[in-house]
Amino acid sequence: DTLIVLLIGQLLQQPLTLCFSIFTGLQQVHLARFYQIILPTTLSFVVLIITIFLWRSLLFLSALTAIATLLAALIGMLHMFLQNNELRFNPLEKLPSSPTTKYIFNKGLGYFIIGIASLIILNSDNVVINQFLGPTYVSQFAISYKLFSLAYVLIALINSSVWPILSRKIGRREWQWVNENYNFLLFLFLIFGGLIWVGGVAFAKPVISLWAGAENYAGNLTIFMFGAYGYVISFSAFNITVLNSLNSTKVRIWLIPLEVCINLILSIVLIQSIGISGVAIGTLASLLVTEIWLLPLCIHQESQKHIQI
Repeated sequence: DTLIVLLIGQLLQQPLTLCFSIFTGLQQVHLARFYQIILPTTLSFVVLIITIFLWRSLLFLSALTAIATLLAALIGMLHMFLQNNELRFNPLEKLPSSPTTKYIFNKGLGYFIIGIASLIILNSDNVVINQFLGPTYVSQFAISYKLFSLAYVLIALINSSVWPILSRKIGRREWQWVNENYNFLLFLFLIFGGLIWVGGVAFAKPVISLWAGAENYAGNLTIFMFGAYGYVISFSAFNITVLNSLNSTKVRIWLIPLEVCINLILSIVLIQSIGISGVAIGTLASLLVTEIWLLPLCIHQESQKHIQI
């Protein structure tokens, strides 16, 4: 019953979540984050306190949480229409030519394929480790990755804030601005990636020992590779944002399968000789080939050589 209530709430919320993307497209990322993260989290916390205070069931908590998140999305949608008159439907207004439904569907399908492929990459490492070393080593790898993934999420949030303005400038073909700020932003991301690498190597062992126990520490080489992976992610994630701003999903559709193949082949070969660290090396190497070497070349070509990498 609880799962059914949560599923119904999620399905009802989906059409309203369009306002998050529209706020982002209107350069109002702060509003998108407020209605997508801050308001639902706050309402869910209030619901949790009410449930505990009233000594109610998990089903009650699930129902109120679904209502709270639906309410947050509904308020966001109303705010969007009240603030932006041009978005309101006017039956007398003649609409300008716009992309066809087929075009929008194909672009959306491209992002869907990219998302599925990304999930395969994230989970293939655990499958390889489980098959060759056993489930004990899966927990070591997963816990270490989880620690670093907190920084990866922060990188993704920063990139999502940069994406709207970058798309706007590319759409207006302001290539001088794009090139000047590309190098500056890339430099900042690389500094952040370096901090992830150094900080991870320096503090991962004591943090994991306190968090999950010393027996779940994956080893110095694995942690070093995860730090290097974070450094590379800081570079590649920004380039992916640039590629998305160019609306070139087809490039990533063939890059990601290549990344999956390289990752699997190297991981299977290396895990048999150096253990769990071989999987981390395989993951890093696949990223270096596809998103550090090939991706910048693709950006240069897709921008018709306007963006200088």
